[in-house]
This record gives sequence, C-alpha cells and structure tokens, in this order.
Amino acid sequence: MKITKGTKFNLCSPDELGSLDYITSVILFNAYTASDVKLIRSALNPSVRKKKLIPAEIDIYNLCIHEYTHYLDLHTTLWGGE
Repeated sequence: MKITKGTKFNLCSPDELGSLDYITSVILFNAYTASDVKLIRSALNPSVRKKKLIPAEIDIYNLCIHEYTHYLDLHTTLWGGE
C-alpha cells in the first residue's frame, strides 16, 4: 500500500459516531458538525459543567472516553506497539 500525504488511517464503520485517526492521534467526531461545538465544549469542560449533564452531553462525553481508550491502547500496550 502506498501512503500519500493526507491519507487517513482511522478504524471505524461508516455509521460510527466517532473514530481515532491512528496516524495523527486525533479523535474525530463523525456524527457531529461545527454547529455542535458549543455542546461538545460544555460536555468536556469541567469548569463550565453544571451539576448534571444533559443527555446529549453524556453521549459526547461517553464517546470521548471510548475513543480515548483506543488512544491509550495505541500508545501504552504491546498491541499498539506492533
């Protein structure tokens, strides 16, 4: 396989909510758009977090935890080193 600049190496199904790009280690929010930035920030920023998250914020938070787990697997396990 020839690798060219800009090639993405993320593993996900087309219907997935998010993915991790294994080359850049960037978490991609496939199910969200630029209009969701405020919602994403409120879900991830504890300084502005309310006592309870709304369901949409919980979904984003859980997605980040899930994708960050892949990041940790990639960088801290033997599997990731292969």
